[in-house]
Amino acid sequence: LGNVREVLMTKVVVAIVMLAWPAAFAYGQGQAIDGIIEGIVRAAEGGAPMAGATVRAFNAGTGYERVVVSDTAGRYGMPLMPPGEYVVFAEAPGVAGMNRTGLMLRAGQVLTIEFEM
Repeated sequence: LGNVREVLMTKVVVAIVMLAWPAAFAYGQGQAIDGIIEGIVRAAEGGAPMAGATVRAFNAGTGYERVVVSDTAGRYGMPLMPPGEYVVFAEAPGVAGMNRTGLMLRAGQVLTIEFEM
């Protein structure tokens, strides 16, 4: 009877481990490894949104760069950005460009940068 109980307990432990194993991997999949840089570009005079402004994010540590264009509401978004320190530039035809330096993006963070040019 002792041997049967030992075999049964072994099977129960194996079944529990097999059921819990996928849950451990699913938890890890939910952890963010990238961040988001987003914002709005507005005109300095009057605060109107600036459509078509070019926004560039540059990570000097890795050389990674992303360039996007603001939409009709002046919004821009850069999802799936690797964590690190960024310089973000905004420019539009006929307007002096602006930059923000020393911006630290962490995994899972949404970094909002607004420009008034």
